[in-house]
Amino acid sequence: MTPRPLTLDYRANRKAGTLIGMVLLALGLGAGGNLMWEYQLTAREAVGLERTITDLSRALHRSPALQTVSNPRELAEQIKRANVVIDQLSLSWDKLFDTVEAADDKDIALLGIEPDAHNGTLKVTAEASTSTAMLAYLQRLQRGTMLSDVLLQNHQIQAQDPLKPIRFTVIAGWAPLP
Repeated sequence: MTPRPLTLDYRANRKAGTLIGMVLLALGLGAGGNLMWEYQLTAREAVGLERTITDLSRALHRSPALQTVSNPRELAEQIKRANVVIDQLSLSWDKLFDTVEAADDKDIALLGIEPDAHNGTLKVTAEASTSTAMLAYLQRLQRGTMLSDVLLQNHQIQAQDPLKPIRFTVIAGWAPLP
């Protein structure tokens, strides 16, 4: 028995990308861009809040009038605002974003993340290719340790889109620990 020669076809007739693949790529790039934009906004806000704290600290050390408490209500209000700023800066934003991203998969496109540290809530807006993918995403968020009371707030099939993705909103409790 003689061996047959092996022939390899390196020029298979495949399309470079399907319409579905291109749409998913565009959605993924859009979601990534949105996350980067939100991150930059949050980073700018953090820098501004740090400047406010620095300015208040300098003013406190420079002005003996503030140290003698000329207007106790105004001073109490400034202290309250400074404490809110300090609380915002000391939050574990990276852990929160890592938790949300860890639950993500190829069938989910994150559209927005809205953390509210004051109320201890998180709102996630996303699109799923199927209802099964949406429910699996919710289960992955529920299994995480940082979020609690993960609930599907609403969902809607995007009929105008040829792929008919399901846009949904999830709300969850969040314990913003430093």
